[in-house]
Amino acid sequence: MHFDAPFLVLHKLNHRLKAFSLYELNEYVKRVIALNFEEPLWIKCEISQLNETRGNYYLELIEKDEATGNVIAKSSAAIWYKSALFIKKKLGDLFHSVLQAGSEVKLKVQVEFHEQYGFKLVIEDIDAEYTIGQHELSKRKTYEKLQKEGVLNNNEELSLKSVNQNIAIVSSKRAAGLQDFIAQLENNQYGYMFGLSLFDSAVQGQKASAEIVSSLQLIEEHRDKYDCVVIIRGGGSKMDLAAFDSYDIAKQITQMSLPVISGIGHDIDNTITDIVSHTSLKTPTAVADFLIENLVDFESQVLTTFSQIEQLSKTIISKQRYDLDAAEQYLNTVLSKKVIAEQNKLSLAANQIKHLVNNTFSKQKSFLNMAEKVLHGYSFDKVLKRGFSYTTQEGNIITKKSDLALNKAITIHYFDGNINTKIDE
Repeated sequence: MHFDAPFLVLHKLNHRLKAFSLYELNEYVKRVIALNFEEPLWIKCEISQLNETRGNYYLELIEKDEATGNVIAKSSAAIWYKSALFIKKKLGDLFHSVLQAGSEVKLKVQVEFHEQYGFKLVIEDIDAEYTIGQHELSKRKTYEKLQKEGVLNNNEELSLKSVNQNIAIVSSKRAAGLQDFIAQLENNQYGYMFGLSLFDSAVQGQKASAEIVSSLQLIEEHRDKYDCVVIIRGGGSKMDLAAFDSYDIAKQITQMSLPVISGIGHDIDNTITDIVSHTSLKTPTAVADFLIENLVDFESQVLTTFSQIEQLSKTIISKQRYDLDAAEQYLNTVLSKKVIAEQNKLSLAANQIKHLVNNTFSKQKSFLNMAEKVLHGYSFDKVLKRGFSYTTQEGNIITKKSDLALNKAITIHYFDGNINTKIDE
């Protein structure tokens, strides 16, 4: 690099003039950079911000300290329209996957300095393989960290309910995969009903990890309302799915008390989210089919059990009916004999009772006739005719002398009449 000449000129000017203008300073800085960075060079950095205007892309590049995570370098960069067309043609679908905030990138840049606009890196090319490699390295570190913590299988070990109809969905409301998922569930041929609750979250880019974690935490707070959690996206390149290799998302899934089913939309590689989820499926539609088949299996088991119960019930009822018929015949035979025997006993008892009653009535009749004769002999009139009388005073029969009251009328009753008199002494 050629630092000598410009600095000698600057030194001479500074010595002669004692001071120089900002423009002169910037012009010399520009010449220094132009002399020392004549050709483009490759740099490694992270994209912290990205904006696109009329086909031009404006970036903020940073480098972080690996130990502390603090930003130790920062620079502005740009991809002009023509370079963007070249890079898009080269990278295809990877262009937008790589060119997003949070990506580790390797860029071919031309170092420029303008007197008015300052320092800028003009990006001419992007090494997508570097970004993919860095992501794979980060993914591997995340996997090893979760493995070391012993939480990789936490969610897988949870029991998935036989019936999963109240479903918490973590997805972007604009994701095409979401609409496919809902349509597949609502149009199922069995007529099953599902309760769907969407937790709208970014599924790509720098905000995706934080928003998905926030949604999962909210679902966990209301876990009693749901049977399971579904995370769906709907396809994309490896870098489009980079958010789902986030340690924060994976760790939150391992802390969930509800089974998590992922359907992110990849064909080959599994994300970390897939690895830590209870069940991983390729597409949102496959997740919907899984939930439907889950209900079909449950209904089939119920119908099979019902059929078995019905068949067993019929067998038991048939046997019990046979036993009842046999018991009825036995009882009819036994009871007939018993009834006949009891009828004979009753007839004999009736005859004995009738005979006993007749004898009793005859004896009592004789006794009553005798008693009637005796009573007739002792009637009141008969007694008076034999010479007896009785005395009354004021309507009371006098049986003792002491019952008489002096100077009051008394009546003496005889067979043939009464005598009224008074006792003076």
